[in-house]
Amino acid sequence: MAVIWVKKAAKGSTQWTDIGTKRQLSHYKFRKRLKPLTVLIKFLYLGLAFVEVPSWCLVKDYCLEKDGIYSWKILQLPFQVSNGIDIFCLLYLAHHFGNRHRSLGFASKTKCWHLARCFLVVLALVDCAVAIFNRVGIVPGAFRVCRVCRPLILMCATKFLRRTLNRLWLAFVDFWTVLASLALCVIFFVWLGIVIFARTKEGENHFDEWSQSAASLWILFTTANFPDVMVDSYTNVRMSFFFFFFYLVISLYLLNNILLAAVYDAYKDQLRNQLQTFYRKQSYSIDRAFQLLADHSAPPGLNTRHARAGPNELAERDPELVGSEEQDREAGISLEKWMDFFTTYCVAATCIGSKRDHSFVQQQALQTFQALDSDGSSCITKDEFKLVVHVLSDPQIYIPLRPLPEASSTTWGRRLRFLFQKGIAWRHRRLPWWMVVDFVVFLETRLLWLLGRRVFLSPRWVGNSTISRWRHGAFGFDCCP
Repeated sequence: MAVIWVKKAAKGSTQWTDIGTKRQLSHYKFRKRLKPLTVLIKFLYLGLAFVEVPSWCLVKDYCLEKDGIYSWKILQLPFQVSNGIDIFCLLYLAHHFGNRHRSLGFASKTKCWHLARCFLVVLALVDCAVAIFNRVGIVPGAFRVCRVCRPLILMCATKFLRRTLNRLWLAFVDFWTVLASLALCVIFFVWLGIVIFARTKEGENHFDEWSQSAASLWILFTTANFPDVMVDSYTNVRMSFFFFFFYLVISLYLLNNILLAAVYDAYKDQLRNQLQTFYRKQSYSIDRAFQLLADHSAPPGLNTRHARAGPNELAERDPELVGSEEQDREAGISLEKWMDFFTTYCVAATCIGSKRDHSFVQQQALQTFQALDSDGSSCITKDEFKLVVHVLSDPQIYIPLRPLPEASSTTWGRRLRFLFQKGIAWRHRRLPWWMVVDFVVFLETRLLWLLGRRVFLSPRWVGNSTISRWRHGAFGFDCCP
């Protein structure tokens, strides 16, 4: 349980519980083992749009064979095959969502995203089930509900996309007033243009009604129709230039820049708040892991900084964890608990199973414990445990969890280790190994480019007419339906 709390801390999550059954742990392990398959199913589910029959062709089998229809000429799967793959992906995602709920147990939180995900999966499954007998699904016509739900399901099932959308929405709440000011500015100048250019050629072409006036001024906001939009009025009345001048200055150069600054500032604030939330949840998860491992009967020689900290200082650090800080300030992790924790963590991270690997991991755990126990208290304090967890959670820090292979003790093995660590000697200096790898990759790329030119562009391998067709087709000179 403490290992899972540590992994939750690395992700900034607090969805776990201290009281878990073996069945709950088995569901959690099974879900983590299926994570690569889950990612593959998501890509398959989203990429199904490239090989399935388009929605407008469900009632016409010959629509892709008509002249003038653009197509990539990609192999199109039969409708029942693509529909079966769609049902399989939806059933797998539904099972994955249910397994997640069973693994978290009471810690599972039902939020709006989760409810929307369940509703969309059920709706898409119903549409695919009906499509087995009726190709158009539950909605008549060239419209498939399951294909509309596909990107929404993936958005609800991906944590990164959910967090990004949450940040965008919270940022929009902060800058919507500036956006509303820009909209009011455009509406005001639309009304003003209808009044000023009434019964003129400018009014007939660009300010005849509200929809046409709004379209003209919105396109002018992008400067796509400037100065064409004011040519008719400017030809007759030179003073009409000031109408477009004030509109561009207020909307494009003033409100647009204010909107950009407001959006940037609001999004930056949301990123800062999310980062603070991440560290707060990480600290909470680390505390939960420490409470599961720690022995609250401190040994006599334990003298830590937590024991000297008062309640006010603890409240200043994290008011929500004052009680746990007071309980843990004299607690520590014993050597036996630390050996079990570190071994379990390494087994879960690398799936090691041999006796040689286990002995290496236990040796690493013992060395880590001795390095942290500098005060001779025979236990690891909370600050020391947080330091270890931060190191374990940092992906940029390499921690050897497996011993060197037996081949490294041979003559060639020692030479290769020296080569990888020290590099190659060249002109009284040593080139690092990564530079040698980059040089080899450059040579391979150069060789492939030369071979590609010889095979695909040489008249000896293909005819001149073929080269001409390939060049024209590659650059789009002879495109035809």
